[in-house]
Amino acid sequence: MKKETLFTTGLFIMLFIVLGKFIAFAKDIVISTYFGASTDTDAFFIALNITSILFIAFYSTVSLVFLPLYNETKIKHGLQATNLFSSNIINIYLLISFIIVLLGIYFAPEFVNLINASSNPTNIDLTIMLLRIMVLSFVFSIFISFMTSIQLSNEQYISPHLVPIINNLIVVIAIVILAPKYGIYVPAVAGVVAWIIQAPLHKWIVRKNFNYIFHLNLKDESIKKMGLLFLPAFLGIFIDQTNIMVDTILASGLHEGSVSALNYANRLISFASGIFVMAIMSIMYPMFSKYIVNEEHEKLNNSIRTSIRLLLLVMLPITAIVFVFHHEIVSIVFQRGKFDESATQITSSVFFFYSIGIIFLGLRELFNKVFYAQKNTKTPLFISFIAVSTNIILSIILVKSMGVTGLAFASSISLILYVLLQLIILQHTIGKDFYNGIFIFLTKNTIAVSLSIFVMWEYKEYNYLNNLYLDFFVGALLGIIFFLLPLFFLKNEELCNLKISLSKKLKIYNPQKKDK
Repeated sequence: MKKETLFTTGLFIMLFIVLGKFIAFAKDIVISTYFGASTDTDAFFIALNITSILFIAFYSTVSLVFLPLYNETKIKHGLQATNLFSSNIINIYLLISFIIVLLGIYFAPEFVNLINASSNPTNIDLTIMLLRIMVLSFVFSIFISFMTSIQLSNEQYISPHLVPIINNLIVVIAIVILAPKYGIYVPAVAGVVAWIIQAPLHKWIVRKNFNYIFHLNLKDESIKKMGLLFLPAFLGIFIDQTNIMVDTILASGLHEGSVSALNYANRLISFASGIFVMAIMSIMYPMFSKYIVNEEHEKLNNSIRTSIRLLLLVMLPITAIVFVFHHEIVSIVFQRGKFDESATQITSSVFFFYSIGIIFLGLRELFNKVFYAQKNTKTPLFISFIAVSTNIILSIILVKSMGVTGLAFASSISLILYVLLQLIILQHTIGKDFYNGIFIFLTKNTIAVSLSIFVMWEYKEYNYLNNLYLDFFVGALLGIIFFLLPLFFLKNEELCNLKISLSKKLKIYNPQKKDK
C-alpha cells in the first residue's frame, strides 16, 4: 500500500473509530453521571478488571495468533482448507470459553476476595454478582473476535469497528432508561446482551469469505502449530494483565473512589491513544503478516517505518495537549452529577502520570504486532515478564508516597522500558532499516511539540476567554496549529503526502480546474 493511500485510508478508518470512541466516552460519562466515583463504581470496575484478568489474554490471542496462520493457510492451501482450519480453531476456542465461563461463575467469590482489598461485605457481594453477570459474555465475544479477524484479513477494515459502537450504544441506552431503577447492574447486563446481539451480525458479514463447518479435530497438525504460538502469546498477555490485578489490589486499599479514578483515567488514555493506533494496526497487521509470508522484507521495513512516523506524528501533539490540559479534560468529560471536584482532582492527577506513556503505548502495540506477524510469540512474553516485574516493584514503592498517582507513574515507566527492549530485539531480528531516518524525524517533531507546549501553556496562564470549554478547545487548537506549522516549514513527508492526496481529490471534484 502506497504511503498516500495508507495515510488517507488510515484517516478514513480513524474517523470511523472516532465514532466508536465517542460513544464509548458517552458510556463512561453516563456511568460517572449516574454513579460517580463511589463504592458501586469501585465494585463495577473491580469486576470488570477481574474479567480482563480471566479472559483478555485468551481473547487477544485470536487476532494475534489466528490471523497469521489464517493468511498462511489461505495463500498456500486455498479457501476450502482455510474454512476447515478456521472452523476447527473456532470450535476449540468456544469450548474452552464455555469452561472459563463456568469456572468464573463458580469461583467468583474467590476471585473477588483475592483482588478486592475492601473490608466492606456489601461491596464484596455486589462485586461477586457483577462478575458472574459479566463472564457470560465470554463465548460470544470470542466468536466475534474470530469473525472480525477474518474481516481484517480480507481487507474489510470498517466492519470490525462496529463492535465497540454497538456495544457501547446499547449500554448507554440501557443506563439512561433502566439505571434509576436497577442501578449498577444495568451496564453489566447490557454489556452481555450487546455481545449476544452482534454474534449473528458478524457471521453474516463474513459470509462471502468464510463458511462455518462443524468440525472438531484436536489432532489436526494446524492445532499443534497454533498451540505452539498460543502458549507464549497467552502468557505474555496474561502477565500484562497482572498489572491490572496489582493496581486494583493496591488502589482498592486506598480511599474510596481510587479504583474508579484509575479506571476513568485509563479510559481517557485509551481514547487519546486508541483512535489512531487502532486505525493503523487495522491496516498494517494483516500487511505485516502477508509481507512475512511472501518474504518481502523491504516492504515490511518500509511499512514499519511508515507506521512509526505516523504514530509519532499523531501521538506527540496528543501528549502535549494532555500534559497541559489534563485537569480541564477530566472536568469537561466527567464532572457532572455525582462526579464532583474532588473526583476530578484525583482522576486528573492519575491522567497526567498516565500521559507520560501515551506515545510508548502506541509503539508497544506496533512492535508487538511485528513479532506476532513473524509468529514470534516468545519475545513479547520475555519482554512482558521484565516490564511487568518492574511495574509491580515500582507500584508497591510509589503507591506509599504518591498514592493512586504512583500506580499510573509506575505504568508509564514500565511502558518506556517495554518499548526500549522491543527496539533492541527488533534490531537483531529484522535489522536496523525499519527505523532509518526516524531520529531526524523525531528531532523535527520534538522542536514542533516544544513550541506547541509553550504556546498552550502561555494561553492557559492568561485564561483569555474565562470559559472552561472555550479555553480548552482554543488552547488545544493553538497547540495543534503551532505543532503543524514548523513541520510544514521543515517539509514533513507525511504532511506533504497528505497535501498531494488532498490536491488529487480536489482535482477530481473540480474537473474545470483540472482542465485548465
